[in-house]
Amino acid sequence: MAVGLLWVRFAALTAFLPLIIAGFATRYHTHLSLVQTGLLASVVYVPAVAVALLCGPAVPTAVANGSCTPRPAPCSPLSAP
Repeated sequence: MAVGLLWVRFAALTAFLPLIIAGFATRYHTHLSLVQTGLLASVVYVPAVAVALLCGPAVPTAVANGSCTPRPAPCSPLSAP
């Protein structure tokens, strides 16, 4: 449930952040081009890229070493003999 809420927030941020930035530009009487608005909206993703680059290789390494075992598939009534 919590992961689903995080995805909803991420989708909302992705969809509405350029509109929020354009609203700030209008409120403070500045003009931002489409490229400038996109660059400001992409600043949010810089920490995510840094974390992915730093922590990304740890997951396949843990699975390859056997320290992270996958969970077994749940039993389904359709797969019973």
